[in-house]
Amino acid sequence: AGVAVVRDRRILRANATLAAMLGRSLDELIGQSARIVYSTEAEFERFGKAYAALSAEGRLNLPAIRLQRADGHSLLCDCYGQLLADGATSVWTLVDVTARERLQRLYRALTFVADVLLQADDEHAMLDRACEALAQGTFFHAVWIARPDEAGRMKVLASAGEGAAALPSLHLSLDRAEHTP
Repeated sequence: AGVAVVRDRRILRANATLAAMLGRSLDELIGQSARIVYSTEAEFERFGKAYAALSAEGRLNLPAIRLQRADGHSLLCDCYGQLLADGATSVWTLVDVTARERLQRLYRALTFVADVLLQADDEHAMLDRACEALAQGTFFHAVWIARPDEAGRMKVLASAGEGAAALPSLHLSLDRAEHTP
């Protein structure tokens, strides 16, 4: 787990694990505004509003806070804060839950796909809705369903996602082992 000691939303101390999680060095974190670890200003402000609860309760759990790595990629962390006796300094433990959250979104999408399969009136609508469900809110860049034609070439029946636009340029064939999906 990453650990940070924070006062007035400035990082006073951090451990090497937190630096590695964020793709930064300890020197890049220590003394900096905590803003540098959040993916957006809105997320920074949302976290800031939680300090009132931290002051009142002395401890706080914030699930799935979106942080930003130095390389621009985001990660989701469960954050656990403890206010120290001075009333201004807090110790935060951050646990990367990105994989857990992605799996939960995928599970929800697969559950939705199961419902689509049971309720669809026709094959085309069923395939389209299944692809859309898997492309939205998951880590898939493109989702597609294809069937080989008589010549062994894959014919796309349904697709969704940002990467789906590239599918017409793919020429996948069952007779070419290196390109067999």
